[in-house]
Amino acid sequence: MNLVITSCGAVTPVGIGREATWRALSNGISGVGRITKEFAQKPGYPIQIAGEVSDWDPKKQIPWVDREVRRFMHRSAQFAEFASREAKEQAGLLKVPDVGYKYDTVNLIGTGAAGSDQYEHMTRAVDKKVGAKIRPTLSIQVIANTFQSVLAKTIGSDQQYTLNTACATSGDSMRLAALFLLSEADVVPVTVAYTGGGDAAISETQISSFWGLGALSTRNDAPEKASRPFDKDRDGFVMGEGAVVLIVEREDFAKQRGAKPIARFIGWSSICREGHSTDPDLGDMVETINRALEQAKRYPEDIDLIVAHGTSTLKNDATETEAIKKCYGNRATKIPVTAPKSMVGHMLGSAGSLNALVAIKAIQTGIIPPTINYETPDPKCDLDYVPNVARTNQRVRTVAIHAWGFGNQNSVLIFEGFDGWRV
Repeated sequence: MNLVITSCGAVTPVGIGREATWRALSNGISGVGRITKEFAQKPGYPIQIAGEVSDWDPKKQIPWVDREVRRFMHRSAQFAEFASREAKEQAGLLKVPDVGYKYDTVNLIGTGAAGSDQYEHMTRAVDKKVGAKIRPTLSIQVIANTFQSVLAKTIGSDQQYTLNTACATSGDSMRLAALFLLSEADVVPVTVAYTGGGDAAISETQISSFWGLGALSTRNDAPEKASRPFDKDRDGFVMGEGAVVLIVEREDFAKQRGAKPIARFIGWSSICREGHSTDPDLGDMVETINRALEQAKRYPEDIDLIVAHGTSTLKNDATETEAIKKCYGNRATKIPVTAPKSMVGHMLGSAGSLNALVAIKAIQTGIIPPTINYETPDPKCDLDYVPNVARTNQRVRTVAIHAWGFGNQNSVLIFEGFDGWRV
């Protein structure tokens, strides 16, 4: 059996909707700015920048959701709701297809932080008065599986599994989808999988925590210049938010129902072994890349583009660069490497699926988005990062997608252009 991707939906700091997002990314437009939330306005607060989704109004963007349901939907779930509906519409799945046999749809959309910011409100309420009553909606929002359950009506899934593997979440989501879709162990086959991730963690708790780790950029005076993957003067990542959802299907099912695939999903690999809680492991990165290539039955010379994790932290970017060189050898310096986080910041659990969106659109359009803010070369980061200006009219056939996460989570996907049915 083969797997195809039939659609994609997105909400990001540079646009609401996949096409708005792609226009911005392909033009090198940054979505990083000053945080609008009250906590960042405190005098002396160390981090005042992030990639926020602007002009978000759930009443306008997700009007099909009942008002009472919207009331307890966390912001991250609202983003995922929009992205899921957009993906479902593009895939032609708004109407459940009748193919003559029973099948299941699985929801694997993950999240890195879910509604963790709501703990702030709960804690403050208790601090003010011991035993204070907590708003029930807050308790619901912090439970990770609620992130998915509120999507149930839109997605129409028969199964759902809450996935959280830090910043590798949406990459692992797609890898897990492959296992479900290719399995013949169940009486009722899974033929459609909703994958990706959603997060909205621009909160005082999350920002302060990552700042305490020394992971965030403090370039408050120049927000649009703050996220600078692979640049010598990078000083940390910028928090972002949003959701990107992709629908993956078995090729035989997609063909039977008359779908129009936008890419093939041919390779995947996920590794998480004992390792440092925050430092990347070079050996595991290398093995994850190599396994994905082997799964796809592709060689280094087959890869036309790498969409990097590229966080803009000192260790990640240097280690990712070294991993690429070890895996691709002499080919490494010839493969364009683009880092979308330079424009949107780090969208946590949806970072991998954002990279997947970039891969698909690069295949479709021949445009490779730039890594913006690349100004000073770093001797430890010496590949072709598509600095500052997009490349057009490129031959992009096969793309490798990276997603690394704290806790030594490693995920790599391989996409290829759809060139006609093989079933």
